[in-house]
Amino acid sequence: VNISLDSLRPDRFEEITRRRGLDKVLRAIDDACDAFDYSSSSSSSSAPLNGDRRGRVKVNCVVMRDFNDDELGDFVDLTRDRDLDVRF
Repeated sequence: VNISLDSLRPDRFEEITRRRGLDKVLRAIDDACDAFDYSSSSSSSSAPLNGDRRGRVKVNCVVMRDFNDDELGDFVDLTRDRDLDVRF
């Protein structure tokens, strides 16, 4: 699952997207991470569809100088509590 997200700050998110909804995007990221969590079940029906590899949640972020480049650490922090990749 690929999710594009260029800011973790509500005001910047609104400026980029011209709408509110950062909380919905963050909830969708958590839901996607939960959907790919196979550790809680040992049945073969919960095995990943792509063979030995688990599905991955990837957050794509376009870094813009003097706009969101101060949020790089915040995006890295997303990976501490969630099983996802952040790509810049």
